Amino acid sequence: MPHVLSSRQENVEKIAGAWESESTLNSFARLWHVFMTARIAIAAVLVVLQAALHTLGKTTTQNAMIVCVLYLLATLAVRYGSRPKPPSSTFDAQWLSTIGVDVAAFSLLNFLPPSAINYTPLFALPVLLSSVLGPILLAFGTAASVTLLLLVNAWSISVQGSSDFNSSFLQAGLSSSGFFLVALLANQLALRLAREEMLAKKSQSAARMQTQVNELVIASLADG
Repeated sequence: MPHVLSSRQENVEKIAGAWESESTLNSFARLWHVFMTARIAIAAVLVVLQAALHTLGKTTTQNAMIVCVLYLLATLAVRYGSRPKPPSSTFDAQWLSTIGVDVAAFSLLNFLPPSAINYTPLFALPVLLSSVLGPILLAFGTAASVTLLLLVNAWSISVQGSSDFNSSFLQAGLSSSGFFLVALLANQLALRLAREEMLAKKSQSAARMQTQVNELVIASLADG
C-alpha cells in the first residue's frame, strides 16, 4: 500500500511539477528570480553584440536590433512587474510572457538574414526555464516547439536554394535532440531537489517536535 501511494505521488509530481507544495515555494521564488535575471542579462548582451557588430561594420540588420531591444524590455517588464507562480501543465498567460517571449524572440533572430551570431544555443534558456520551474509536459512542449521552429528554419533555407541545407537539417535535428535531453534531465533534477527539500523540512519539524516532547518530559519529572 505505501508503495502504491508513493508511485501515485511521483506521478502527480511529474504532471503538476516540482514546486506545487507550500514548503517549496520559497525555493521556487529564488529560482524564478535567478532565471528572470538571467533573461535580462542575455537580452542586454544581445543588444550590446548587435551594437558592436554595427560599429565594426559587420553584417547586421536593423530588425535584429529592434528584436533585441524589445526582448530586453519584455524581460525587464516580467522581472519587475510579475510575481513568481508555479505554472500549470499548459502554457498559461504568465508563462507565455516568459517562455513564449523567449522562443518567439530567438526564432525571429534565427529567421532573419544570416549574421555573425548563431542564435540556436539561446533556445536552451526557455527549455531550462520550463524544465526546472515547470512540469514535464511543459518542458517537452517547449522542446517540441523549439524543434518545429528549427525545422521550419532549415526548410526555409532549403527553399532559398542554399547549398548547405542538408547541414541545416542535420544541425536542427542534433540541436532538437539535445533540447529534449536537457528538458528530461533538468526536470528530473528539479523533482529530486524539491523532494529532498521536503524531506529535510519534515525531518527538521520532527526533530523540533521531539525536542519539545523531551523538554516537557524533563519538566514534569520530580526532583531527584
